[in-house]
Amino acid sequence: MSSRRSLECEAEAFEHIEETHARRVAMFVRLRRCAETAAFQHRGRWVSKIRLFKDELVLGTVDGCVSRFGVSRAGISAEKDSARGCEAVPESTKICDVAIQNIFRDSVPIFLARDGCVHVSPLVYKTGILVQQSDYHSGLGLLMATDEGGNVFAHDLKAQKPVFRSKMKECTSLQIHEDGNVFLCSDGAACFVDIRSMKTIVRLGRDVAVSVFQNSHVICAAADNAIHAFDLRSLDSIGHVLSHRNRVHFLEASDGVVYSGSLCGDVCISSPSLSMIHRELGFSSVEGIDACDDRMAGIEGTIFTGSFEVLGPVSQGGSVKIVSSMNPRNKYLDIEVHPGSKQHFSFSLSDPDELLVTMMKSTPRETMKIRLKYETQFNTFNKDVAQKVVVKPAMTALNRFGMLLKRVSDQTYERARQMSKVRAEHKKSVILVLSFSLLTMIGFAVVNYYQVVMLKRFFKQKKLI
Repeated sequence: MSSRRSLECEAEAFEHIEETHARRVAMFVRLRRCAETAAFQHRGRWVSKIRLFKDELVLGTVDGCVSRFGVSRAGISAEKDSARGCEAVPESTKICDVAIQNIFRDSVPIFLARDGCVHVSPLVYKTGILVQQSDYHSGLGLLMATDEGGNVFAHDLKAQKPVFRSKMKECTSLQIHEDGNVFLCSDGAACFVDIRSMKTIVRLGRDVAVSVFQNSHVICAAADNAIHAFDLRSLDSIGHVLSHRNRVHFLEASDGVVYSGSLCGDVCISSPSLSMIHRELGFSSVEGIDACDDRMAGIEGTIFTGSFEVLGPVSQGGSVKIVSSMNPRNKYLDIEVHPGSKQHFSFSLSDPDELLVTMMKSTPRETMKIRLKYETQFNTFNKDVAQKVVVKPAMTALNRFGMLLKRVSDQTYERARQMSKVRAEHKKSVILVLSFSLLTMIGFAVVNYYQVVMLKRFFKQKKLI
């Protein structure tokens, strides 16, 4: 049966071989003309998401910006061609108020392709969950999203109501099939799931970080730094490429070509089904990270104290910001750090929060290290905090200690009573043993005396004495 199916697949593949060959030749010629422009060399943040709409390449970054690049025969540029050539500055659209670092916390921007241009809808759809991955099927009006816990949510935008909610072990990527009846997700493998029953039809690959539809019957799955192509008709691997030096974090496919990239900012154009790499964009021009983000857990009623210090011989310093990851408008610290000096800071938290520390350098080409030292302690200057974290715990500990002493005293009294009882039993046993020994000795003496008397009487009768 499998051999018959493979023959049918080969017949379908060779049915329009001339048309396919001509289309691939034209596509390869266009890809060879893609140039590494300043638009790809200009990166102030890590690339976290890539989307492709016709001739528009949209790159999402971890600071919430969406940059649009035009793919033309002259190369990849930021704007349309003009009389003076292509500009190097990308056209960016800032998703305000809802874009927080690497994810849209509770909203999904709707990407629309009109007249060859990409538009980000200003009406961002509110999901009410912490969105990790999302996809939108325009024909059905179906929006699917996942959260950090692996929950999959489906919303009908036309009817403005939720459709269903399902639980998966993990869901690092999500894409709806063009037919709208199945979707592809990554749950340790490339999972092909039926939307109606939410049952996994097939699992392909291992350690898959992200997967995408290359076309209606071929999927691409990224495992570590490799991209594997699988045919859904035969469920076999039909090719793979090693497209990156680092782990692949996002994929986007269009017209048989896969655009892949990692958090290091490199973008690779390849055809995994043909085991062919066409172009690597920006890989050699990465100059480092201009910003470094870190997170700290903040407990209610605590004081953060510490310092920032610039390490190494650098000409200029940088800036440090500490904001709330839940609400970036809530700023706790915003200072400038300079070489050769130590900047101390101190602030308090009234509510529990997750703090986002962003350290940025002033000179992009210089490598700079910033040392962060901090410690936390409860804000005992606040009467309520002191009552909650000092007085009440101390009283509770003292009460527990008193109960422990009482329990030890009761146990000691019980052991003393048991020892007294054992001592009385021991004394009784000694008296009983001594009395029995004395009686035994007296009886033994009486018996011996009687025997002596009887022996003397016997000797007298025999006249022996």
